[in-house]
Amino acid sequence: MQQCSSCQSPFLYYTQNFSCLMACPNTYYAKEGICMQCNTPCRTCSNESVCTSCSIGFYNGSSCVASCSVGTYEYQSNNTCIACSSNCKTCSISSTNCLSCPTSFALLASACVTACPTGGYYLNSVNMVCTACQSPCLNCNSSTSCLSCLIGYLHNFTCASTCPIGLYAEGSNNSCIACTNNCLTCASSAICQSCLPTYFLYQSTCISACPKGYFPNPSANSSIGGTCSSCSLPCLTCLSPVLCLACQSGFLSQVINNTCLSVCEDTYYGRSADQICVKCVSPCLTCTSATTCLTCLPNTTTYLQNNRCVSTCDSGYYI
Repeated sequence: MQQCSSCQSPFLYYTQNFSCLMACPNTYYAKEGICMQCNTPCRTCSNESVCTSCSIGFYNGSSCVASCSVGTYEYQSNNTCIACSSNCKTCSISSTNCLSCPTSFALLASACVTACPTGGYYLNSVNMVCTACQSPCLNCNSSTSCLSCLIGYLHNFTCASTCPIGLYAEGSNNSCIACTNNCLTCASSAICQSCLPTYFLYQSTCISACPKGYFPNPSANSSIGGTCSSCSLPCLTCLSPVLCLACQSGFLSQVINNTCLSVCEDTYYGRSADQICVKCVSPCLTCTSATTCLTCLPNTTTYLQNNRCVSTCDSGYYI
């Protein structure tokens, strides 16, 4: 093969094999009709100091660098630094695959957003990353602070399977809500299940005194209130199922044993004014009032005269 020592224009002289070429090969550049070798690590260059591509490192638009600067990523196919999307602060693999974001933006997966999604994410202010809430949180403001629950009920920023004593499960928002109105436990804000000490459960409410017809039935546990239990008929008010204090209409209260009777026992009469069985004045056996005897005690030397029990009959009477 013939070796050239110079070339006619527009050919370029390639000194490596003394040939004439239309364009210089990689690692060479044209200068005054001669292919001159680029400085290392240029793969291609426009002059001895300006690389246009790199054989070692990455081309950043003007030179070869060991690694690409912030705001660009390393494109391995041609060892080039390519600018990230304007939304990304740093990126990799592609211009839109963000690794970090500029000020006022947060990283969500591989994108930069102005705000984290309202459901299932919170903003980690340390690294400005939208981080997924941990199950069973539905919404949260940190890895340990739930705002709502997917499963269970919200209590003290955690999701509990059941609400503790003193709170009830509100199904509409899956939250534990504090019982009110002296309830110790409750099914809702209006339905008490047990009461605080010194209160009594009556028709799903907690009251300090039981109504007429009920008596306070204390709990065996001093930390729990009692219940209002109904008096046994025909008691109107009572201290227990068998200790009546007052009777329903048509019945008489026997004070001595706290019972309600339709007819007073012997030696008692019914006082209609207050529906009480009152003891007859001795020696009356039966009577209709304190001064009106009907019969006298047996085995006594008393005799009935004019609704009185007397030891001797008045003049004009005989036994």
